[in-house]
Amino acid sequence: MIRIEHTTTADMEDGQALPPFWDGNAWHVVRRFPNQQTLWRRISLQTTQQGSAAASCAEILPAANQGTNSYEQRTSERSANEYRKRST
Repeated sequence: MIRIEHTTTADMEDGQALPPFWDGNAWHVVRRFPNQQTLWRRISLQTTQQGSAAASCAEILPAANQGTNSYEQRTSERSANEYRKRST
């Protein structure tokens, strides 16, 4: 199954794009917004066993029952917090 993820992060204070947390798959810039935010995308191949297909869909779409803005906001806040931890 192909897994496509999008996330939005807040840019650093000097205007550079702040990539999301790295866990082995590279993130690529899709769009830069004028409000100092960046939209990122990564594509990966996920292999699943037959019995766990429903569980893997739940992992891929954690915010399926929530609004897109709340997912993007949580992701952006998480990335900003990770940047702060790295810079201290």
